[in-house]
Amino acid sequence: MLDINVAFGGRTHREPTGLPTALPIARRFDRPVRLLGPDPIPFQGGDDLATRGRPTQQKRQKERVRQEQRKIKDARRQEAKDRKEAAPPPPPGVDRDLDGIVAGPQPLTEWQQEGLAAFEAAEEAAEEEAEEESEGEAADQNG
Repeated sequence: MLDINVAFGGRTHREPTGLPTALPIARRFDRPVRLLGPDPIPFQGGDDLATRGRPTQQKRQKERVRQEQRKIKDARRQEAKDRKEAAPPPPPGVDRDLDGIVAGPQPLTEWQQEGLAAFEAAEEAAEEEAEEESEGEAADQNG
């Protein structure tokens, strides 16, 4: 009597008799498996071959989109390269990155100025209300 190791879902099952009559079906797979080594390998093919057209079309569409994006990116790179080549060279001893920067505190940007003006207006309104309330309380105490 021969003991044959048959793999079932990662575990090993011993059949006490000779060769199995049919290939076992693993618990992890819905289709029969080949027995090569300790882990089962599912057979290729089956009923789902006819339904594999859509993923291929989706892959082709994704690849086309990728190619278009690559073309756009290459065009952008070429445009930037041409722009750099067309720009006049800087005078010697001048760093392009630091050109135009003034040391010290920087002037406020437009949005910062708007925010500061709104804050100051709200602050003035609050002070006026506080003054009116204090005048009203003083009149009540005198009156």
